[in-house]
Amino acid sequence: MSGFRGPPTGGLFTKAVRPMAWLVLVLGLAFTLWGWRDAALRLQEQADASFDDYAARVSSRIGERFEQYIDFLLTFQSLFHSSEHVTREEFRRHFEALQSRSRYRAVLAVQYSQLVEEREREAFERRVDGELHGLLPAGAHYRIHPAGGRALYLPVIYNEPMRGNEVAMGFDSLASPLHKRTAEMARDEGRPMVSGPVELMQGGRGLLIRVPVYAGGAVPSTLEGRRARYVGQVSGVFRAVNVIEDAIPDLPPTMRLRVEDVGPTGLPGNLQPFSRPELFYDSQEGVFQPDGADLRQHGVSLAGRLWVVQVARSPVSWLTQPLPLSILVGGTLATLSAFGVLLGFANRYQHAMRIAHQLDIQARQSARRLAAVIESSADAIVTLDAEGVVRSANAAAQRMFGVPDGRVIGRSMRDFLDDGAPAQLAGRGLRETIATTMSGARFPAQVAFNEMSMEGERHYVGIVRDISQWHEAQQRIHHMAHHDALTGLPNRVLLEDRLRQAVERAKREKGRLAVLFVDLDRFKNINDSLGHHVGDRVLCEVARRLSGAVRSSDTVARMGGDEFVVLLPQIAALEDAELVAHKILHVLEAPIDDGGHELRVTASVGVAPYPECGEDPATLMRHADSAMYHAKEAGRSTYRVYGPDGRAPSVRLLRLEAELHRALERDELLLHFQPQFDCASDRLVGAEALLRWHREGELVSPAEFIPLAEETGLIVPIGAWVLRCACTRTQAWRRTHGVPLRVAVNISPRQLEAGGLVETVASALQASGLPPEALELELTESALVRDPQAAARTLGELRSLGVSLAIDDFGVGYSSFAYLRELPVHKIKIDRSFMAAVRTAQGDPRLVRALIAIAHSLEMGIVGEGVETPHQLQLLKANGCDIAQGYLLGAPMDETVFARLLEGARQVAAAE
Repeated sequence: MSGFRGPPTGGLFTKAVRPMAWLVLVLGLAFTLWGWRDAALRLQEQADASFDDYAARVSSRIGERFEQYIDFLLTFQSLFHSSEHVTREEFRRHFEALQSRSRYRAVLAVQYSQLVEEREREAFERRVDGELHGLLPAGAHYRIHPAGGRALYLPVIYNEPMRGNEVAMGFDSLASPLHKRTAEMARDEGRPMVSGPVELMQGGRGLLIRVPVYAGGAVPSTLEGRRARYVGQVSGVFRAVNVIEDAIPDLPPTMRLRVEDVGPTGLPGNLQPFSRPELFYDSQEGVFQPDGADLRQHGVSLAGRLWVVQVARSPVSWLTQPLPLSILVGGTLATLSAFGVLLGFANRYQHAMRIAHQLDIQARQSARRLAAVIESSADAIVTLDAEGVVRSANAAAQRMFGVPDGRVIGRSMRDFLDDGAPAQLAGRGLRETIATTMSGARFPAQVAFNEMSMEGERHYVGIVRDISQWHEAQQRIHHMAHHDALTGLPNRVLLEDRLRQAVERAKREKGRLAVLFVDLDRFKNINDSLGHHVGDRVLCEVARRLSGAVRSSDTVARMGGDEFVVLLPQIAALEDAELVAHKILHVLEAPIDDGGHELRVTASVGVAPYPECGEDPATLMRHADSAMYHAKEAGRSTYRVYGPDGRAPSVRLLRLEAELHRALERDELLLHFQPQFDCASDRLVGAEALLRWHREGELVSPAEFIPLAEETGLIVPIGAWVLRCACTRTQAWRRTHGVPLRVAVNISPRQLEAGGLVETVASALQASGLPPEALELELTESALVRDPQAAARTLGELRSLGVSLAIDDFGVGYSSFAYLRELPVHKIKIDRSFMAAVRTAQGDPRLVRALIAIAHSLEMGIVGEGVETPHQLQLLKANGCDIAQGYLLGAPMDETVFARLLEGARQVAAAE
C-alpha cells in the first residue's frame, strides 16, 4: 500500500503563483517605467506652460511699465501745452506733484529742451545763466554744448532733479546724429520716441524718451504743422539697469533675462535699422547659449523702438525630478514587493495591501498639494464644461465674484463675465472684459481661457484677474493732465474742450452760453508782501468760493496765476450771466483768514455771452478778457459785459505792462529835474521831479507808461520810489551846494485812494533827512474831487508833517474856489494851456492875471509853468507871479546836468 501524498493543492498553488509572480514583476516594471516617463513628460509640459506664461508676463510687465513712464512724460507735455510759458518753478512743482522719485524709480532725470536759433544763442545763454544763478556749481556758467556753430540748437534748460544731473544742463540734442534722429522722429511723428542704447552723460548705459512740445497747446495734425510749430522736447533719462529692475524687481535666480534693442520701427526711407541687435540689459554675466527648449523670446514695440525680451531658464532633467523618481522607485518597490509576496507565502498578501494603501495615500497627498497651489493663487482659476458651466473654482474666484461656500460651481460663466461664452474666450490670449459680482458690482478684468480634453469631453480652464487698481491709476494720470495741480480745478486744456463742446451744442440747439473771465485785483501785493505760500492758499480759497457760486453743470477753471474762467454752458438770457457775476463778486467780499492775516480779495469780471460776442471759443475768450480789462478801468471789484465797441488791449500795451512790473527790479526808472526860478530875483529856488523810464536803450514816453501804471495800480509802489529818490537827491544837493533847494513831487490819485500816503511821505523824509518844508506835493484837481472828505483828511495829515501842498494844472476840469478855501493848500500852478494862449503879445492875458490875483487874495503862492517865450516870462513878472517854470528857463534834465546848473547858481549867489 503506497503512502499518502496529500492533495496536490500546495504544488498547484506554488506552480500557479510562480508564473503569476514573474508576470506581475514584468508587467509591474513595464507600467512603472511608463508611469515614470509619463510623469516626467507631464511635469515638463507644466513647467513649459508656466515658463511660457512667465516669459509672456515679463515682456508684458516691461511694456506696461514703459507705457506708464511714457504717460508720466506726457503729463509734462500737457503742462507745456496748457500754458504759454512754463516757469522753472512750475516745472519743478509738477515733477514733485507726480511723486516721481518714489513712483518712477527708474527715472534718472526729466528734462526740457528749447529750440534755439543761432542768432538767438548768445542772448539765450545769458538769460538762462541768469535764471540758474545759485543752482549751478560755483564758477560754472550755462553754455550750450558741445560747441560748434549750428543753425538750430535744442539745449536742456530745465532739469529735475538738478542734483547729480548738472552736467546735462545746456546739452544740445541736435549735435549728435543719434540724439538728433530720435528728436526729429518724435517731432515729425508727434508722439514719444525711445532712443537706442546710449552712453549717458551721468555715467552708465541707458536710454532716452523724447516727447515733442508744440506751440499752440496741441499736437498739429499735419507733418508740416508739426515741424512749423515745434518748440522743444521733454526728455526722460533712464539707466538701463534701473529700467528693467524697476519693471521686473523679483527675477528668480533660476531665470536669466536679456533685453536686446533691434532698432527703430516704422522707419522713414532714409533711415536703416541696426545691422544686428544691441544688448541693452543682461541679468547675468557669461556666455548666453541656452537650449531652444529653455529659451523664450518676445518682441516688445515701445514708442518707435523694437525690443526683443529673452527669458532663459536653467536646464533641468525632468526624469530625475522628485515626482518621476518617486513613481519609479515606488513602482519598482511595489512590483518587487508584490513579486516577493507572491513568491512567499499567502500571509504576505495583507502586507502587500498595506503597501498599496500607502501608495494611494501618497497619490492623494500629491493631489492635495496641487489643489493647495491652485487655492493659494490671487487670480481666479476656474474650469468650465462645453456649455460654459463652472465645474471647479478656487477660493480667489469665490472672493472675486462674491459667491461664498462654493456656490459658484454649477453657475454659468456668463453670470460673471460680459464675454462669458467659452468659444469666444478660448485661445484668444490675454484680453480685457467687464466682470460682475453676485451683488451687481462691476469691475474691469483680464481673462485668458484655453480648451482641454478630460475623459474624452471638451472642457475649458481659465484665469481671471481684477485690474481695478491699474485702471484707477490710469484715471489719476488723466486727471492730473487735465486739472490744475494747486486748486484741483479744470485747467486750460479741459476748459477749451468743454467750451468747444458747449459752443457746438449751442449751435445745434440754438441755445445761449456765457464765458466769464475773472482776474483777482492786486493779487501780486499778497505774493510780494506775504509770500507765495500764502498766495497759494488764497488761490485755493478763491477756487472753493467760485465753485460754490455756480451750478454743478458749470465749469470753473484756473488759467494760471490769478486768472480764472467760468463757463456757463446753458443760460436763458444775458441777465443769468450777470447774476452769476454779481454772485462771484459777493462771495469774494468776505475776508480770508490765513493764520492771523485777514486778507480781502476782490476781482474784476469780464462777461462774453454767446452768440452776441462771438461764435467760436477763441473769440469768446478774447472778448471776455477784453471786458475784464474794462472792469479794471472802471475801478475794479466790478464786472463788465463786452459791448459792440469793446476793444482788446494791444499786444504792445500788454508787453509794456509786463515789462513795467519788472522796471523797478531792473533799476530802469530814473528821475529828471526841471528847474523853478523866483520871478522877482531870477534865482534858482526849486525843481520838479519828473519820472522817466529807460527801457532797452531808449526812453519810454511818460504819456504812454504813466496811464498804464495808473490803470494797473503800479503807480503806488512807483510813486513811493519817486518820493524816496527825490528826497534823498535833494537833501544831498542841499548839503553839497549849500542852497535851500525845494523839490516838487507829483502825487497820483491812485496813491491818494490807496491809503498809506502819509506814512510813505514821513518815511521818505526821515530816511533822507530832508526838512519837510523843502518838499512840495503836487495834486491834480481831479484827485481832490473824487472823495473830497477823505482827501481833506489826508491833506490835513500831510500839512501837519510840514510839507507844502500845491494844486497842479489849476484852471481846468474841476476848478472850484470853495475847495481852495477849505483844503490846506499852499500853492497853485497855472495850467500850461493858459500860458500857451499868451505866447506872444497878441494873446489875451486876462485869465493869467486873474489867476495870479486870486492866488494872492487867498494868500497862496502861484507857479506859472509852460514858460517857453520871453513874453510869457515878462507877463508873469509884471503881474507878480511867484515862481516860473518852463523850457525857456530849463528843460527837464538828469541829475548830473542839474547839479552843474545848481553849482552855477551857487557861484552867482556867492558873487553877489
